[in-house]
Amino acid sequence: MKLLINAQEKNIEHSNLAQLVQDLGYERPVVIAVNHVHILRSQWESYTLYENDSVDVLMAIVGG
Repeated sequence: MKLLINAQEKNIEHSNLAQLVQDLGYERPVVIAVNHVHILRSQWESYTLYENDSVDVLMAIVGG
């Protein structure tokens, strides 16, 4: 399935949001938006991704 992840086209083999985040290897807490809609972490396990969805993965960066 083709997705747009952080503005880069990628092919993935699954349609579960939690599995996608795990496969992408994010270790820090992240916030996910699918098609510009924030998806709560409690919904990741049950959230189904579809062909051509746009997934934005955001994380806080501290510095100064």
